[in-house]
Amino acid sequence: MQTNKFSIPQEKLAAYVDRELLEDEQESLSQKFEHDKSLREMLEVQQSIKVRVKDNVQLEKAPVHLRARIRRKLVELENIPGFVAQITEIFRMHTTKSLMATAFLLTIIIYPWFSKGLPQHVPSNPGITATYQVVQGKIICIDCEQLHSAHIKAIKHSNLHRAGLKTANGDIWEFLDYAKGSELLHDFSRANKTYQVEGYVFSNNQILNVTSYQKL
Repeated sequence: MQTNKFSIPQEKLAAYVDRELLEDEQESLSQKFEHDKSLREMLEVQQSIKVRVKDNVQLEKAPVHLRARIRRKLVELENIPGFVAQITEIFRMHTTKSLMATAFLLTIIIYPWFSKGLPQHVPSNPGITATYQVVQGKIICIDCEQLHSAHIKAIKHSNLHRAGLKTANGDIWEFLDYAKGSELLHDFSRANKTYQVEGYVFSNNQILNVTSYQKL
């Protein structure tokens, strides 16, 4: 039997898996999958990844291209020893329901492999930049700080404070909810104490993937 050759963009494939295409377009792609074994294999991989991500994170709806990006990256990294086990554990611990936050989390988790030198079959992402950062300041509640800045006196939010670090010049740094960052983020007994925090900053934002910290 002759195999027909079709090319389907990853974004469209992701939309098909999530049933977000128009009915006639869904049907057209379904016919392509029936006649092309390689496309069916691609579809099966995407469907299995969709199930894995949904089961571990319970993600909310987000733009198709972001979901496609995560799936592509998971496919690329699946053969790295221990990666799947580690990312599954991170998904289990991570409570944020935003897919954009999860995409950011993925870049943080894969960075150690990039920094130590990945196998040649795993391409690097030229859009991701990381710099090592050392910051000093007082531990504060990010939410309380923002409410104070808006001159809101009666502060009411959840019982759990979300710790961050405020430097002497007023910059506020957030901590990624992972490893050492989780220790700082959820233990508010350090409030108003001065700390030095070290870690990696990705894409010039002010969220630290904390590697170490110490009280000053």
